[in-house]
Amino acid sequence: MYKSVKNTMLLPVKSIQRYTEYIESSGLIFFTRKFSYSLNEQENSPKKVYSIDNAFSYYFGYNFMENKGKFIENTIAQEFIRLKNIIPLLELYYYRGNTYEIDFIVKIKNFIIPVQSSYIINENNIKREVKGIIDFSEKFKIKSGIVINSNISGDKYYDGIKIRFIKLHDWLLNSYNYIIDHEGIENKLQ
Repeated sequence: MYKSVKNTMLLPVKSIQRYTEYIESSGLIFFTRKFSYSLNEQENSPKKVYSIDNAFSYYFGYNFMENKGKFIENTIAQEFIRLKNIIPLLELYYYRGNTYEIDFIVKIKNFIIPVQSSYIINENNIKREVKGIIDFSEKFKIKSGIVINSNISGDKYYDGIKIRFIKLHDWLLNSYNYIIDHEGIENKLQ
C-alpha cells in the first residue's frame, strides 16, 4: 500500500500500517500472508488484500476495465473467511514462486491444498493455471489441488497431480465439503 500512495500522500509507513490494521479490525478488508515455513519470510513478504464485499473493490478499486477474475478471486477469499468460522484450524495463505502464483494455500494442521481461481478455463490459460499447482505440489510434496472457475468441473491428472476443477456456483454451495473431503482430510483430522 505504501508504494501506491507514496507519491501522492506524505504518510510514513508506520501510519499506513496502523490505518490498514484499523480497517482490517473493522472487518472491511482482510489480508493473506505468503505461505512459507519461515515466519520471518511470511512477515517480510507482501500481503494480498481482499475486501469483505465486492462492491468495495468495484467502487474504490481500479475498475477502469471489467475484471471478473479479480471479483471471483475476492468472492472465493470471502468464502474462505466464512469457512474459518466453521473450521477453526483453517489457515489461508497465497504463494508466489519464481514464475507462478497460487491464489490460495489452504492449510489445516499439516494438510495443504493449493487453490487457483480463474474466470474461465480454456486452452489459452489452462496450462498457466495448472502449472502453478503442479510446481507447488512438486515442491511441497502435495498430491492434488483445486481450480475454481465458471465453466468446467471434474478431475484431471497432470504430471501425476490430481487437479479438481470446480465451478464457482458449486464451490459457493459446497465449499465446506470440498475442503473437508479433499484427500480425506476429515478422517485424518480425527
